[in-house]
Amino acid sequence: LFLGKKEIDASLWEDLETALLQADVGVSTTRYLLDKLTGRVSRQTIASPEALLSELKSLLIELIDKPGLVFKPKLAGRPWVLL
Repeated sequence: LFLGKKEIDASLWEDLETALLQADVGVSTTRYLLDKLTGRVSRQTIASPEALLSELKSLLIELIDKPGLVFKPKLAGRPWVLL
């Protein structure tokens, strides 16, 4: 996705959105990530696809690595599957 790209363009944004949705990140999380990244690109904190990838990784880690974040499934006696 990022390999061989020399600039951040509309094609890269579309490909990134598609990749996140296909990875089952979810619509709201995808929107959150893209909003954060586009904001940083427009403020010129990110200028290259490599920096964009690095920032995406940081944002994903930030989302997952929250203190006190505990997975508590609501079972309610129904079967469920965790993938």
